[in-house]
Amino acid sequence: MAGRDKIALGAVYVDTHIVEWLAQGKWKKSLTARAKRAIDKAETVLVSPMVLLELEYLRETGRMSTPPADAMLASLGFEICVLPFSRVAVAALRLGWSRDPFDRLIVANAFANSLAPLVTADKNIQKNYSNSIW
Repeated sequence: MAGRDKIALGAVYVDTHIVEWLAQGKWKKSLTARAKRAIDKAETVLVSPMVLLELEYLRETGRMSTPPADAMLASLGFEICVLPFSRVAVAALRLGWSRDPFDRLIVANAFANSLAPLVTADKNIQKNYSNSIW
């Protein structure tokens, strides 16, 4: 990676649902052709640390029955973004369109990293984040 606080050129972020679908083998049914292309062509696929936390939260509350989040990410070959949390939190202050703390910080992670692309099926994120991919 180009420094520990920058993503590599050609990287793309994915949100929680995308990780869940891919880990469960549902990518063919769930992802659009554009989303699949973005992931396939990315040099690096990144997730916000909030994705890791949200996946574990969903598993712990019984809303998702998958392996632990870190095991899912490892099996997919995805990396956790290493941007400093303070930088992400400051970026999240600009994203007043969402009251969901997971969504807000997931988008803020991509936003704080030079408006990096974010693959998401979330309509609210698509409407409000200019570099969302679906």
